[in-house]
Amino acid sequence: MLIGTLPLSQPSVFDGVKGTNALIAYKNSSQGGYYVNLQENAFYFTHEPQKIAVLKNIDHIETCAEKDDVILGNAPSSILNGKGWKDKLMGLDRNDILVAQAGKLYRGKDTDSYRVLQNTDGEASVLIIEADDDPDTLSHMFLDYFVISIISIKRIKQHLFIELNHDNQSITTLK
Repeated sequence: MLIGTLPLSQPSVFDGVKGTNALIAYKNSSQGGYYVNLQENAFYFTHEPQKIAVLKNIDHIETCAEKDDVILGNAPSSILNGKGWKDKLMGLDRNDILVAQAGKLYRGKDTDSYRVLQNTDGEASVLIIEADDDPDTLSHMFLDYFVISIISIKRIKQHLFIELNHDNQSITTLK
């Protein structure tokens, strides 16, 4: 678990060693959001060129909810959890789980799953899900909402639009 807020003079090494391992960036950074690239095994602050850590044997990432994060997956199945705000999450190969409340989710190859969190900041938000048009793959979407929170579901050509009402009365649009 990462609990620091400032870049170090030398990058740390986070090594999960064996098995399935997660990195949780628990602390709200004073440097902006987090940028995590599992394919390049790199961990940064989004607005700093200096690497925070080299990642080894890390499969899953969870960042703190109060910042805009960028998380890029890798070949193994991964859980990429931006937790909140406007995150950009990109699964690559295999079956990934992407978790966000606003921002952009990019589906990789195979079957990805999306978990849409309730918006906590009280403002209207948009979550865009981009996927290729491969008819042989399906994606699952899990909404952290009650059915009565669904305002509307529309299909325009090949695109689906869902409007959701939050407990705080703000609206999220899924595209």
